[in-house]
Amino acid sequence: MKLPPGLKSKVLKNELASKHTTFKIGGRVPLWIEPINLDELLKLLFLLKKEKKKYFIIGAGSNLLIRDKGIKEVFIRLNSAYFKTLKLQGDRLIAGCGASLNSVINFAADNSLSGLEGLCGIPASLGGAIYMNASSNGVAISDYIKSVKIIDRNLNLKTLQKKDIGFSYRHSNFKKAIIIETALCLKNSSKDAIFKRKNNYLLQKSKTQPLACKSAGCVFKNPDKCKISSAELIEAAGLKGASVGGAKVSGKHANYIVNYNKATAKDVKFLMEKIKKVIKKKYNINMRKEIVFI
Repeated sequence: MKLPPGLKSKVLKNELASKHTTFKIGGRVPLWIEPINLDELLKLLFLLKKEKKKYFIIGAGSNLLIRDKGIKEVFIRLNSAYFKTLKLQGDRLIAGCGASLNSVINFAADNSLSGLEGLCGIPASLGGAIYMNASSNGVAISDYIKSVKIIDRNLNLKTLQKKDIGFSYRHSNFKKAIIIETALCLKNSSKDAIFKRKNNYLLQKSKTQPLACKSAGCVFKNPDKCKISSAELIEAAGLKGASVGGAKVSGKHANYIVNYNKATAKDVKFLMEKIKKVIKKKYNINMRKEIVFI
């Protein structure tokens, strides 16, 4: 693909995807682009559409399993300062999709705005968290969203109100839209109280989740109409510590698969299939994956 002349965006050829995911798994990407601003992003998208090339918008790579070989998609990461802007506008926090979720939480706390601290410790970009409707400690990112600015599938800029997005458990209906920015409505609170709650959440997570390991977080959604979580099901089935190749079910949290010894995407997929078959046989429950396969 011939790139537009004078492009200031970061462009890498044959980049290892494993360098950009929390799983540290993934083959080489033919073209990795980090647009410097919205204008260059739109130019690139129009070019990709004209040449009928597939592309994937990647955030922090924290909920993602990228295949080992045969990657044809162009990867685009909104990682420049332009897409990480955080600012206050009246009673709203306006945040760029490229900002890390934790930086948004800290910015809100520094400005005595509460609500998001239950999501601390999730290593996602804000855009990825919105797309997956990230949730933790009884809080979902959608609880505080007022509106979201996007580029739609026809490459038009639009602002969607929350009611138009269709959020549900770990789901949104953005489909092929690209999230650019969001407006968050938070609650006023004491800065000290916010940081105290945040630190308590982080301490609890560190005790119950393998945060220091290479993983993509929880691999399965919790089952519908079931009183116990996926982690409890997997543990009850005796699958803690089960492994395929270099991938293993965490001994700390059974809904995490960790890359403990140079795991491949194939290893992780085989282990996930093994878990699904055992849970189906033992409990007649269909496990639904939470991580995204590319």
